[in-house]
Amino acid sequence: MSSRRGSGLSVLSLGESVDGDLLEEELAQDSLESKKDKSSSQQDAPGFQAAVLAEDKMCLVQLELETATLVNDRQLESLRELKVHIHRLGKAILEQGTNFIKHQTKSSPHVRFVFWSGNKLVWTEKPIKGVVRAPTSSSSAKSIELAEVIGVYDGWKTPAFQKRAPKCSADTCLSIVTLKRTLDLQFKDVPQRNLWRNSISDILKMNKIDFKSEP
Repeated sequence: MSSRRGSGLSVLSLGESVDGDLLEEELAQDSLESKKDKSSSQQDAPGFQAAVLAEDKMCLVQLELETATLVNDRQLESLRELKVHIHRLGKAILEQGTNFIKHQTKSSPHVRFVFWSGNKLVWTEKPIKGVVRAPTSSSSAKSIELAEVIGVYDGWKTPAFQKRAPKCSADTCLSIVTLKRTLDLQFKDVPQRNLWRNSISDILKMNKIDFKSEP
C-alpha cells in the first residue's frame, strides 16, 4: 500500500462526438448549467469530499504504522475502520455515477455517463446533467463485467490514448481493460481519477478478481 496520495492506494449520448477545445467547452457549459440548476457535480458532493479526506487520513495512518517502532491494536483497528469507510463511500460514488470523457482509437473523444451497477461498469451514450442517481437501465448502455477485468491502468497505456495524443494530463486518465474491450476515461482531476481507480480496484480485490495495474 502506498503512503502517498498522488500514487493512490493499492488496497483498495446519443450526442455526436466532438474533439479538442469543443469537448472541453461542452463540459464547461454542462458544469455551468448544472450550477445554475443548483445541481452539485460529483466532485462537489459531500460523499466525494468525504472519500478524498478519508483517503488522506488513511495515508497518514499508514505512514504512522510504517514508521512506528511499536504498533498497537488501536492503530490497527483505526486502519481497518478507515478501509471499510473508504470502500463504502467509494462504492456509493461509483453507483451514483458521473459524466466523463471517453477516449477511443477510431473516433474523437466524447462525453459518456459512467456508473457501477451490480457487477458491471456501465456507460450510456447520453450524458446526464444534474445527476441525482444513476439510471437503473438504458437501452443504449454498454458495460464491462466485473469478472472480465484483467487490468486497471493509470495514464496513457492503451491504444486509445497512445494513438490519438489526447489534450489532457496522463495523470487524469484511467483504463479498465478486458480481453474484448477497454474503457478509457479522462477525469476532471487527479483526486477524482484516484478515487475511481481505488474503488474499482477495491471491488475487484474483494471479489478475488486477479488484475494488473500495468500492461
